[in-house]
Amino acid sequence: MLKFGLLGAGRIGHVHAKTLAANPDASLEVVFDIRQEAADELAKKYGGRGVTDEKEIWDNPDIDAVIIGSPTPLHVPHIIAAAKSGKAALCEKPVAMETAKVEELREALKGLDPTVMMGFNRRFDP
Repeated sequence: MLKFGLLGAGRIGHVHAKTLAANPDASLEVVFDIRQEAADELAKKYGGRGVTDEKEIWDNPDIDAVIIGSPTPLHVPHIIAAAKSGKAALCEKPVAMETAKVEELREALKGLDPTVMMGFNRRFDP
């Protein structure tokens, strides 16, 4: 079973949490949001526990992968943190709003051999 951490308890966080809950081979372990009540509400509905300190995800050796549904300005630091903690990451689009941030990410990931996927579900949506 893959154990997940989820960053962001907003609309897209709910979409991903529901998907995880429907997969018998996945479990939602930790939900991070800056608003404790939002993290707790999502965790209560789909599993895991709500936290306001993202280190609860990065420092947790039981978490295999993360889904990054945080605001766009946090995507780059969250992808870097996932890579440094050895967790696979699925990040919502866009990776960043500025090309310089994407270049910063590329530099930060050098030598880490991360597993990172960017979500863009509308590409193939008829």
